[in-house]
Amino acid sequence: MPVRSPSSRRSWTAAITRAPKRRSRSGPGPDRRLPPISDERRQFREGIRMTAAERFALGEPSSVIAKELRVSVRSVQWWRRAWDKGGPRALRSAGPASPSRLSEAPFAALEAEPARGPVAHGWPVTDLHDLSDTLSRRPAGP
Repeated sequence: MPVRSPSSRRSWTAAITRAPKRRSRSGPGPDRRLPPISDERRQFREGIRMTAAERFALGEPSSVIAKELRVSVRSVQWWRRAWDKGGPRALRSAGPASPSRLSEAPFAALEAEPARGPVAHGWPVTDLHDLSDTLSRRPAGP
């Protein structure tokens, strides 16, 4: 096995320590947006924050709250800072990020479309018969 001189060893370790570190990106970048959340999901998340606020008032540690609410400790710490500054009001949801792009009339029309059935949307009746026949032959199970 070849013996390395101390100078070659030093240059190798120096190259490792000088290597640029990769930065991790937390969350979506400007080119990767998260889909909007539903009103029900927003209310659910607000409920979790309000439960955490009640426990902040009792003086419980963030790690205990995070474990029992099944969220990250970092989130609980962020909520606690907001709660310290503005109380439970600071943990309330600000509502949707943007208003709906559809008014009530077009939204109602879209909701009614599935009730019209597949034939109204261009599916031939024979295809539907074939599909139901195929599904009826499918083995039962998960």
